[in-house]
Amino acid sequence: MLKKILQLKTANPIIGFAVGFIAIFLVLYFGNQFFIGITAPGNIYIEFLDSHLNYINWFRTTLLTASKFTTELFGHHSTINKYSIVLDNGATIGIVYACLGIGILSVWWAFVLSFPQKIDAKIKYLFLGSLFIVIINVLRISALALIFSKQSTTQYREINHHLIFNIACYILVFFMMKRWIDKAIS
Repeated sequence: MLKKILQLKTANPIIGFAVGFIAIFLVLYFGNQFFIGITAPGNIYIEFLDSHLNYINWFRTTLLTASKFTTELFGHHSTINKYSIVLDNGATIGIVYACLGIGILSVWWAFVLSFPQKIDAKIKYLFLGSLFIVIINVLRISALALIFSKQSTTQYREINHHLIFNIACYILVFFMMKRWIDKAIS
């Protein structure tokens, strides 16, 4: 099957890109979902992976630590635990799997890896685009924590911040993709 995909890529670059993009996205997205499934206690659980190689938890901890730092820049003492950031007044923001931005990162990585470009440009764009997406996510988590610390949480919990974040992030990713395509064809 890989041989057929590679033949498609050389026969028609647009079809090759589309097939490569879809294949890479599916592997990344569902590979991460599978990993989440086997590192969460339940049906099929692999304790070794959960204890020693759980990059999902490392990533969540990175988001929480960066969000803690950001909220403290605004004068709020906070603590983090395995799944949430807790501000000094008790406002808590939990970071579940949907909050990590794995889908958006999978789209970005699939685009960069499947787009015909030199390897050094791919590495640069993978890193910078991923960093940009993570920074946006940290700002979202921090903003939610700060909003919930100041306001009645009931009115703001009704807002679907995941949807707003996804829309904003996909728009930004689209513009990053457009910029890279424009740069590649000029």
